[in-house]
Amino acid sequence: MGETTNNIKSIKVMIAGRSFPLKIEEHKQEAVLQVVKNLNSKINKFQLDYTKATKEDILSMVLLTYAMDLNEASTGPSDLSVFQDALTEVDEILEAAI
Repeated sequence: MGETTNNIKSIKVMIAGRSFPLKIEEHKQEAVLQVVKNLNSKINKFQLDYTKATKEDILSMVLLTYAMDLNEASTGPSDLSVFQDALTEVDEILEAAI
């Protein structure tokens, strides 16, 4: 996977067929990999449902679904930290892609 220094781990993740190097805190690796898995699952579903959409359109739709999930969670009694962590990871991945 990668090297570890001061609890920071270098890993590579695949999102929508592209490889992204990430530096994350070692204890967050499982959460990051789960977010990546969920992202790819949503991306694949949208690609199947909207075959003529561009990759940017697909990524925008995925981001919108995460934002909607966060909005719904913020109006309910549930714990927001899971959604906030997921959106932070998505933001970091998208920043790395740009």
